[in-house]
Amino acid sequence: LYPSTYDTSSTTFLDYGLVYGGEVEDYAWGGSPTGVTITDFYASPDKTQGIIVRWDNATEIDVLGYNVYRSLSMDHGYVQINATMIDVLTFGNATGNSYQFFDRSAPDDQPVFYQLEVIDTQGHTVMVGPISVRPLSYNSYLPMLMVNSSR
Repeated sequence: LYPSTYDTSSTTFLDYGLVYGGEVEDYAWGGSPTGVTITDFYASPDKTQGIIVRWDNATEIDVLGYNVYRSLSMDHGYVQINATMIDVLTFGNATGNSYQFFDRSAPDDQPVFYQLEVIDTQGHTVMVGPISVRPLSYNSYLPMLMVNSSR
């Protein structure tokens, strides 16, 4: 038996059951292609580590791993920046985990954008984001003026 997909615009049905007389006997609803619930996805600059990309999830059932993508534009040009897939910490976890990825090669002179790719055990993927962050060296500082109040 081979899974097949029927697209009815907003809902996807995956049939995994036996076929008797041309009818499938059971269905698995495929509304969400992965078994993960991302509860937080954010990035922050760090003086020694570059940019730290973090994400938390409530569940990660049937999730194989994650990839982090970076771009200088919010709308296009995303490139995977992790060398290999980031494996889940606990396979089949129904209670969730927290992750972080250190982007030590992020440009330090402009804002950057990140997306998170979630990969499930069936090969389905979902993109989360984008989020943006400004590197620490991108911040501008005004000079401090000292006023002599003795006059």
